[in-house]
Amino acid sequence: MLRWSAQSKTYILLTPDQPPLKLETGKEEPWLTWLASHSSFSFQGQCGHLNVLKEVRKRGAGYWYAYHTTQGRNRKRYLGSTDKISLARLEETAKALSQEAERQAQESASSPHSFSALLSTRLSPPRLPSFLVERSRLLAELEAVYTYPLTLVSASAGSGKTTLLSAWASRQKNPVAWLSLDASDTNPVRFWASCIAALRCYDPTPGGEALALLYAREALPLSTILVSLLNDIALLHQEIILILDDFHLIEDQAIYEGLSFLLDYLPARAHLVLSTRTDPRLPLSRLRVKGQLIEIRSSDLCFSHEEAARFLRDGMALPLSADDIAILLERTEGWIAGLHLAALSLRKQQDLSAFVKDFGGSHRYLLDYVQQDIITHFPQRVQDFLLQTSVVTSMNAALVQAVTSLPTLQASQQLLEELERANLLVIPLDSRREWYRYHDLFREALQARLHASQPELVSLLHIRAARWYEAQGELREAITHAQAAQDFSFAASLMERAAPALWLHGEVETVYTWMLSLPDPVLRVYLRLALNAAFHLVNSITIATQLVHSNMQAQVERIHRRMEAILRRKSELVLSDAEVALIGRRLRVLRALATVMTIIKDGNQEGLRLLTLEMEALPPDEEAHWNVIPLYFIFWWEALLLGKGASLIERLLTAKQQMMEAGDSLVTIRVRCWLAFAYTQAAQLQLAQQECLEILALVEQNGARTILVGYVYHFLFQVAYARNRLEEAADWLSCLRQIAQEWQLIDLLVREKILSVRLALAREDFSTAQEFLEQLTALVEQEGLATHRASLIALRVQWWVAEGKLAQASQWAAQTTLSSEAWNPLRKEEALTLIHVSIAQRHYAQAVETLDSFSHYLDRPGDPPSALSFLALSVVALFHAGQSTRAQNVATRLLTLTEPEGMLRVYLDAGPLMKQALTMLLEVPHHDESCTVASFRPYVLRILAASEQEGHESAHAQAAHLSNHRHPQALLSPLSRQEQQVLRLLMVGQTYAEMAQTLVVSLNTIKSQVSSIYRKLGVSRRTEAMAVTTRLNLL
Repeated sequence: MLRWSAQSKTYILLTPDQPPLKLETGKEEPWLTWLASHSSFSFQGQCGHLNVLKEVRKRGAGYWYAYHTTQGRNRKRYLGSTDKISLARLEETAKALSQEAERQAQESASSPHSFSALLSTRLSPPRLPSFLVERSRLLAELEAVYTYPLTLVSASAGSGKTTLLSAWASRQKNPVAWLSLDASDTNPVRFWASCIAALRCYDPTPGGEALALLYAREALPLSTILVSLLNDIALLHQEIILILDDFHLIEDQAIYEGLSFLLDYLPARAHLVLSTRTDPRLPLSRLRVKGQLIEIRSSDLCFSHEEAARFLRDGMALPLSADDIAILLERTEGWIAGLHLAALSLRKQQDLSAFVKDFGGSHRYLLDYVQQDIITHFPQRVQDFLLQTSVVTSMNAALVQAVTSLPTLQASQQLLEELERANLLVIPLDSRREWYRYHDLFREALQARLHASQPELVSLLHIRAARWYEAQGELREAITHAQAAQDFSFAASLMERAAPALWLHGEVETVYTWMLSLPDPVLRVYLRLALNAAFHLVNSITIATQLVHSNMQAQVERIHRRMEAILRRKSELVLSDAEVALIGRRLRVLRALATVMTIIKDGNQEGLRLLTLEMEALPPDEEAHWNVIPLYFIFWWEALLLGKGASLIERLLTAKQQMMEAGDSLVTIRVRCWLAFAYTQAAQLQLAQQECLEILALVEQNGARTILVGYVYHFLFQVAYARNRLEEAADWLSCLRQIAQEWQLIDLLVREKILSVRLALAREDFSTAQEFLEQLTALVEQEGLATHRASLIALRVQWWVAEGKLAQASQWAAQTTLSSEAWNPLRKEEALTLIHVSIAQRHYAQAVETLDSFSHYLDRPGDPPSALSFLALSVVALFHAGQSTRAQNVATRLLTLTEPEGMLRVYLDAGPLMKQALTMLLEVPHHDESCTVASFRPYVLRILAASEQEGHESAHAQAAHLSNHRHPQALLSPLSRQEQQVLRLLMVGQTYAEMAQTLVVSLNTIKSQVSSIYRKLGVSRRTEAMAVTTRLNLL
C-alpha cells in the first residue's frame, strides 16, 4: 500500500515484509525501483483511492492501469509504463476518477430515473387545478417560511393544504424541495432517503455521504447520518425549503426523533414545512416559546365568503345566489372539500336552492353524497373504472389497464383525462399528465362503495395491481397489494425476492416486519427467510444505548413467540424433525446474540463463558453465516476477555477460507478482522499488518461501508506503535478517530481515546494525555463499560508517574488489593500497573516479589502482550534489585521474542531505567555469549539509539514549553463572542457536557471551540487557560 501521510506530509510505502519507506514528490528513484519488481498495489492519496494493476502483453511489455471502485462500480484508467507512474500522476488519476464517480453519482441522484417512477412523481408539487382561487392572505403568511425553521400546516383532509403549498412553491425564486409522503415512507431508511432525493432534485450537492451511510449494511446512529446531511446543507449558498406533504402518514417514532434532532441543528438557510392532518409528535411547545414555529390551521384555511363565491360561481360554473353561498359556507364551515363535493352534486340538480337548503355539511354526510349523487350519475363504464382504480394510491395508463382490463393503453389514458376535465377530484401528479391520483376523500368513498357493492372483486383488483408492480420491478408496492389481497403466499414469494437488496441497503426492519405479518401456514413455508430476517436485524444493530438494546431484545422475543406458535402446530403444519431442530437452534443463537453485548459491557465473565459453551455445543447449520455465530462468542470470550486471541489463529484461518468460498464479503471482512486481532495478540506484527492491508483493499474493492474498518485502523496503530513508528501510528489513529466519530460506536470511541492517551504519553505530551484521559473517564463512567475500566486505571496511573505525581500513584497502589489466589484475568493490567508503581517508587525488591507472585498468570505463552510487558518490567526490577543474572536471562528471552518483529516501544515505555539496564547488561561478560544480551548487540544498540533520540526530543520540547511560559505572547487572534462564552464556563469549572447543555449546542461543537481557545491562548490545558485569562484580563 502506498498512502499519503498527513502527519509527515510525505508518501509512505507499506509492505508486509519491509519497514515503511518515506517517499517525496520529485525524489522518486526508490519508488520506481520498488515498482519495477511488483505488479500491483493500492494507493491512498490526498485526492482519492486507487487499486493499480500491471497487465502483461504478449510481447512481454507490461502496462499499468488504475481502478477506482465506488458503490460496487469499477472505473478504469490507463497509466502507461512503469517509468510513467509518478506520485503526481497517481494523485492526478485518483482525483480525476473520484470526481468522475462523484459527478455520476450526483447526476444519478438528481435524475428522476435513479428512483422508481412512483418516487419521481412524489418529488414535485401536484399540478395545480385549471381554476385556482387566489388566496393572497395565506400566500403572504407563507412568505414568513424564510424566517422560521419549521412551518406547520395542520388541518383536516380536504382543507386545501396541498393546493396552497403547491401554489406558494410555484411562485418562489429559491429552490423548493417537495416530497409527497405515502405509507411506505414510515420506514426510517426510506423516509430519509426520500428526503435526500427531494433535496437533490434542486442541488445535487447535499446528502451523498448521508445516503451512503443510510444504506450501510450495519446500522449507524441516525444522529450520525443527520449530522452529515446537516453539514452538507450548511455549505449551500442559498435558502432551501423542504416541504413534506401528508406527514400524518408517518408513524415511526425514530423518524420523529430524527426530525427533532434535525430541527435543533438546522442551518439558518434551511427551512422545513410539514403538511399534515394531525399535529406531529414534535416539541411544538418548545418551538413556539423559542419563536421557531409558524402555524397555519384549519380555521386559517377555511374559505371566506368571497373565496367560496369565486370557487362556486367561477370555478364550478354554478349560478348560485349570495344567500345560497352563505348557507353552503355555513353548513360546510368553509371546508373546501365539502364545498367541492356539494358543487359536484349541485351540477346534477334542477332546483339549486332547494338542494342547498337540504344539504348537510359533515364529512360522513358528504361521503354519502359522493356515493349516491355523484358516482351514480356517471355511465356504468365510468363507475366501474372509478371503483376498480380506487385500490391504487396513484395510477398511470399502464397500471389502469392492468387493473381494469381495459383493451388498450389509449382507452385508459382517455378515461383519466376525461375524469380530470370533469373536475372530479382527480389530481395530475406530473406536467406530462402520465400519473394521477384521486383526492383522499373521494378515494375513500369509492373504496367504501366497492367493498359494499362488489366485495368479490377487491382481492382480484389488488392481485392485478401486484402483478403489474412486480413486472415493473417495484416489489415493495407489489407486496403491499398482495397483502391487501390476502394472497400471503404470493406476498411471501415477493418478500423473498426483495429481501437481499433491502438487507444490503439497510432496510432489515422492513423485511422483518413483513415476515411477521404472515399467517402461520405461510410463515411455516418461509421459516428460513423469517429467521434470516431476524438474523440480519440483530446483526445490523450497533448496540450503543440501552434503548436500542432493549428494542432489539423485544424484536427477538417477537420472532420467538411466532416460532413457538408454529412449533405448537407442528403436526398440523407438517414440520419435519429437521425443521423443528433448525428453529430451536437458530432461536437459541438469536437470543444469545441479543444478550451477549450486555454481558460483555458488564464484564460478566461467567455469563460469557456459559454462553460460549452453549454456542459451541450447537450442531452445524446448513447456511454458512449462521455457522460463524458461535465463533463470535468464542472470539469475545477467548480474545476480548481472556486475552488469548493467539490461540484462535488456526480456527480463524479455517473460518476465513470458508467465508471466502461462501462469497459473503461482509462476514469475510469480519472474520479477517478477528484474525488480524489474533495476530496482534500473538505479537505477529508482520502478519497482522498484512492482514489489515488486505482487508482495506477488500473493502475498497467491494465499495463497502463497514464499522469494522475502524478496528483495522486500531490494529494498524498497534503494529506501528510497537515498532516506534509514531508518525505512522498517529496517521492510523486519525483514521480511527474519523470512523469512531462518524459511526458513534461507544467501543470505538473508547479505544480511540485509549490509543490517544498512549500516543501522547509516548511523546511526553502530558497535557494532551490529560485531556484525552478526561474524555476517556467521562465515556467509561457514562456508559458503565466494565471491560475498559482496567485500561483507564492503568493509563491514569501511568500519567501520574510520567508527570511526577508519585503521591497519587502510591495512594492508588496502597488502596489496590490483588491476590494471586483469587485471580481475575480482567485485572491483569492492574497487576502490571502495581509493578510499574513499585519500580517508580524505587521499591525494586517489592516489584520483584509481585512479579514472582503473578508470573503464572502474566507470563503465559497464549497472551504475548501481557507476557512482553511482564518481561520488560522484570528486566528493570531484577536489574535494579541487584539480581543481574536473572535480569540477563529475562532480557535475553525478551529480546528473542521481540527482535524478529522489530519491537521497540516495549523497551522505550519502560523509561530510562530500562535504558540503564540494557546498557549495563550489554557489557556484562558471560561464558556463553549466545545466551546473553550481547548476542543481540545490533538490536540492543538500535533500542538504545531510539531511547537516546527520545530523550533529546523530550528535552527540546520541555525547553520550548518553558520558553513559552517565560515569555507569554499576545493572543494569536481575538476570541469570538461564542468563544468568550465558552471560556467563561471553562473558568467556573463546567464539564464539556455541561457547557453543551448551557449553550444548547453539540458536544463536538464545544470540543472544537475549546481547542480553538487553547490555540489562541497558546496553552494546552484548562489550568493554563485560566492562568492566561486572569493574567491578560480577557473577561
